[in-house]
Amino acid sequence: MGMHVKLFQQLQETFLPFDAYARVCLMTGVSNVVTAFSYFWIAHQDWSHEGSFLAALGGSCLLMFTTLVLYKLDLYVEKRRLWIFKSVVLCAPIVSMASLITWRKGQGWQAVH
Repeated sequence: MGMHVKLFQQLQETFLPFDAYARVCLMTGVSNVVTAFSYFWIAHQDWSHEGSFLAALGGSCLLMFTTLVLYKLDLYVEKRRLWIFKSVVLCAPIVSMASLITWRKGQGWQAVH
């Protein structure tokens, strides 16, 4: 083999751990940004309209679906663990919307002294 092929094989062995670390860092960063966009979308809805719940649900579920596809492509975990993770990721925006709707119907929360 040529000298350049041997050099490439040596460098490739040291490159793979850094590549894997970079992929995990990028996946985590993008996932957090997309989740932040989802909460931003929920928080800035005009909750006085009847269709706002559907718009918030559709927008946040679309963003969370993007996060789930990202994790499905980049993570190699058991199906059961991925299913649990999917449930947690999808429930978080729905719980946030439910709390905002409860807050809107009660005209805000008040601290009890």
